[in-house]
Amino acid sequence: MKLSSIFLDIIAASALTICYNCTTVEDDNRQRTIDVLRVQFPCNDATRVGVETDESLDLHFTWNAIDKLHFYAFQNLDGLHFEDLGESSATNISEDGKSCDFNIERPKAFDQVAPYSVYGVTGCESVNFENKINIYTYLQRTSLSQFSSPFWLKADVGYSFPKVEAQHVGTYELLHIKNTSGASIVFKLIGFESDRKWYYDNAAFIPETGEIRNNMAPVQTTGQSVAAIAKIESGNSATLISWYVPNGNKLENVTMVAKIDDIEIRSSNKKSSKANIQVGHAYHMYATWDGTELKFDNPNKLVNELGFEPNELELVEDGGYGYETTGREQFYTFESSNPTVATAVLNDELVGDSFVEINGHEIGKAIVTITDTGTGKKSQIKVTVSERFEYYAITEVGKTYEVAIKNKNGIYEGYVDDSSIASFTISGNVITVTGLKLGNTVIHVTEKTSGKQYTIDVYVNEADGGHVGPDNPSVEDGELDDVPGYEL
Repeated sequence: MKLSSIFLDIIAASALTICYNCTTVEDDNRQRTIDVLRVQFPCNDATRVGVETDESLDLHFTWNAIDKLHFYAFQNLDGLHFEDLGESSATNISEDGKSCDFNIERPKAFDQVAPYSVYGVTGCESVNFENKINIYTYLQRTSLSQFSSPFWLKADVGYSFPKVEAQHVGTYELLHIKNTSGASIVFKLIGFESDRKWYYDNAAFIPETGEIRNNMAPVQTTGQSVAAIAKIESGNSATLISWYVPNGNKLENVTMVAKIDDIEIRSSNKKSSKANIQVGHAYHMYATWDGTELKFDNPNKLVNELGFEPNELELVEDGGYGYETTGREQFYTFESSNPTVATAVLNDELVGDSFVEINGHEIGKAIVTITDTGTGKKSQIKVTVSERFEYYAITEVGKTYEVAIKNKNGIYEGYVDDSSIASFTISGNVITVTGLKLGNTVIHVTEKTSGKQYTIDVYVNEADGGHVGPDNPSVEDGELDDVPGYEL
């Protein structure tokens, strides 16, 4: 998961520009104002960064009510003036989490007319050191819900269009370890060995930025604590999250060093990155332990040696997707990790062509593996099946057609747009459609308990050849091969 450079849309209130939610008092004839900084991130990948506390351990990109920024102000007027404005918590967080307010008190000793700069620091400790913001972090002992990626923002107050900067201080590195050894293990990450460092391990070498002095140390975390250690049951995975200040280099020929059940182990292979490691990004590395070998490897990466694209599908119940074959379809075999959710078949009955058909059955997820038995090459297709809300019925005048909604336990009611074309009855989850005259209409069905709504597109033909709807439809169990909603 990659984090782009941050762009902030910050409205910084001041006496000269815009003031939101301001209160004013008089003190020695000098105006004092509580300003509100509205911090809004326009992109999903441009907010403060933390770590999800669920099993995914994904990074999340929204403001949290626990977030605090420590604000500092600088004014360069007849010499540099500095003031510590203290901490302010995120308030008025938007529903999508992309924007929030911070209430700060204007600097008391500053010239209230001249412009000044406000810095906000989060995710790390910060103190005034010789009129510079000294920011630092250390091996934190905190829950993941409290852990956020250190960054700072700057707003120049006193201009019609505030100049805004923002900078992440470091980056995340997520190491995913899968245990395939057949027994539970205690895995402790010691570190990585390389001839060339890709991060600063000495604060003296970290460059300063304006009024910011970096004094950051690497941080590692896993599970609900920040120690780089995890107990991993057989067949399971753990994610160890490292945070550090990168120096712009690539990972080159990195060897992982770990202790597994108190025995020091080095990875049997080495890892290099394709790109330079940059501030404000997140990088994932994958490794496996099989009981004898620790190896950089992604066990979850989909194999696609046969070139089936796309290799990730989102289907509905009883829906499907078709891949045109390459001429070796007679050698294909199919396997599904969850056959009740999705399966694959070879369909050679469509206009003389052959297709590999991926069929979704029930709500859930599955990996479908296609193997060419002649070459041994494989392709894996990740299938996600969601609930079907659109059905189809094709019948003739005076005849009936049954559509079965997948949820058999529902209580259904409905209506038809044009009752002169078709009528229907409901028995349990089965809707029986009767054709009345040539034409097409839609039946709307609602499950009374959940409120879920379904539609049935109805096509009524005449026995003597009058036809509406798709040409030469292939209908089975309420689904239609070549109408919208079923891709081939």
